Amino acid sequence: MANIARDTMLAAGFAAIGIDHFAKPTDSLYKADQAGTLRRNFQGYTDDQSETLIGFGASAISRFRGDISKMQSRHPPIKSAS
Repeated sequence: MANIARDTMLAAGFAAIGIDHFAKPTDSLYKADQAGTLRRNFQGYTDDQSETLIGFGASAISRFRGDISKMQSRHPPIKSAS
């Protein structure tokens, strides 16, 4: 199935970037891949060169100069009824 998906994406004009991503040649991710500046973080591939990523929300993850911080829940885990 992976080969079928890859062939379908390539036939539709997408280029393979990174391990398992595709982008149109006009996309900034493709351009970053070609320039050798494509980066990977915990969210996937990015062309963003910033060292800081601030996440908002219940499951937010932020990054500050190599350190990653995840939002902690104040609620106890849900237990199954079994």
